[in-house]
Amino acid sequence: MNDLRTELLKIRDKRGLLTPPIVVEEASDPDHPLHHRFTWDNDEAARRWRLTEASSLLRVTFRASMGGRPADLRAFWVQKGTEDNPESHYVPIEEIAVNPVSQKIMLQQMRREWQQFRARYELHMEFFQMIAEDWPDDWPLPEQHEPNGSEG
Repeated sequence: MNDLRTELLKIRDKRGLLTPPIVVEEASDPDHPLHHRFTWDNDEAARRWRLTEASSLLRVTFRASMGGRPADLRAFWVQKGTEDNPESHYVPIEEIAVNPVSQKIMLQQMRREWQQFRARYELHMEFFQMIAEDWPDDWPLPEQHEPNGSEG
């Protein structure tokens, strides 16, 4: 089978545009190369959808004051599973804040996410210029932080 991008471009060429409903419609044909990428059993699809909805609920944010500034914070932080217990789980952010080990793990995860984000957009230097232009004057630049995380 051709790669996913190629198949999606074929659908776009055929239909004139590319939307999720169009992709589902095209892939509904059992002979379509993307057919196997979908869950066609309705009971299983419904179960998976409810899990997606539950995940969305767990990503809720709340308004709090951080350093005298209002901030939208995640109510829960996902802790990735371990080798012994591979299932990820959600922990109230307040518990993360008081546990140095959890804080360190959260910061490591933030670093990985930042590196993935940077890798995705590093070819778009205009984007990074936009961030620099939008950087609040009262925020220290990253190089102004001490290595231990305290502000310098």
